[in-house]
Order: sequence, then structure tokens, then C-alpha cells
Amino acid sequence: MKTIAILVGALILGFLGGIAGNRFSQKGMPTEFMSSTRAQKFELLAPSGRVVSVWTTDQWGRPYLGLGDAKWEGRIVIGPIEQSDVATNEPPDPNSAWGIAVTAPGHVAHAVLGTGTDLTTKKPIAFAHTSPD
Repeated sequence: MKTIAILVGALILGFLGGIAGNRFSQKGMPTEFMSSTRAQKFELLAPSGRVVSVWTTDQWGRPYLGLGDAKWEGRIVIGPIEQSDVATNEPPDPNSAWGIAVTAPGHVAHAVLGTGTDLTTKKPIAFAHTSPD
């Protein structure tokens, strides 16, 4: 009987402690963690001031995340893989491929993983490609 009373008491005190902790933790949380930050572009800078990552959209509103390092920009690109529409300034093909491209110096794309649309069936397709070196 004594064991049951201890277990019930621990259960009740744990429940009350959870309620109190929840109320106090919400009141003490800084407002910057409870709101969102909006921007058209986010850049991550290295201590030297060099941009090593960018999160933005292209001129057509497609999201783009690029990661680099001190050696080269665009080591990893997440978003639209085919960028010819950016160079030609033409609206993007709605069937263009999206995915992850990993590059190395002197290579267009070392490894690509993504999805696109089959132009004949109009169904989504997935692909993976690596460049032999």
C-alpha cells in the first residue's frame, strides 16, 4: 500500500511540475525565438567575410540553396539543376529538373541526384548521375 501511495504521489507531482515548467518556460523564452525572420536572401559568411552559403530565389521565384568553401563557390547546389534559363533570361520550363548537384573544381557536375518530368509521359522521374574521374 505504501508503494502505491508513493507512485501516485510521484505521478501527481510530476504532472504538476510539467504544467509549471511549461508555463514558466514559455514566458521566459526570448521573442526572437518565437517569431519568424523574413528576407529575400540569406548569406552565411566565413570569418574572412567571404560568402560561403546563399539561400535565395532566382528571378522566377524558384528557391536556391548554394554551399561553397574557400576553394570554390557552388560546391553543393540544391534547387533547379538546369540553369540554362537563367543564362538566356527565358522563363523556366515547368518540367525542368530539380535536385542536388555536387561539384568539384574543373567539373560541371561531379554528382547529381534529382527529379524531373518525362516529356513523353508527363510523369515524374528520378535520376542519379556521377561523372567518372
